[in-house]
Amino acid sequence: MQTSPVSIFIACTKKGLNLKADIIKHLEAAKRTFVDLGVKDENDNSDHIDVCKILAEKVQSQSPSFGFIITGHGSDAVMIMNKFKGIRCAQCVDYYTAQMSRRHNNANCLAFAQDQIGNEVATQGLDAFLSEPFSGGKHETRVGMITEKEKKD
Repeated sequence: MQTSPVSIFIACTKKGLNLKADIIKHLEAAKRTFVDLGVKDENDNSDHIDVCKILAEKVQSQSPSFGFIITGHGSDAVMIMNKFKGIRCAQCVDYYTAQMSRRHNNANCLAFAQDQIGNEVATQGLDAFLSEPFSGGKHETRVGMITEKEKKD
């Protein structure tokens, strides 16, 4: 892999620290550049909403960019992240879901559940997400419908 042409941001809650460390090692080994937005240690009690807000705002402010959020069970982060305009966040449960979230939904964020998936699934999903292009076509219409819905809210 080469240095990423997109900005990559990574964040976690204290329940995601171990998996975040593994993902960071993987990104570094692949020579990808990224920004670690925290949390940095288990004493940081930042609320999920605050961590997701920091990540979402970074992804919103830089295009193209991807955001990766790691929590204990992941679904909390997906719900929070998708409340931010322009954020399309999916939960990584395996390689396929990460791949298809990019290919068909042009996802720009991916959530990982430290309590549910291991390092291997996480890094495979990360690689799939980073390497998979958006296919466009009929899927462009779907993403456009999501964008239109955001404008009305």
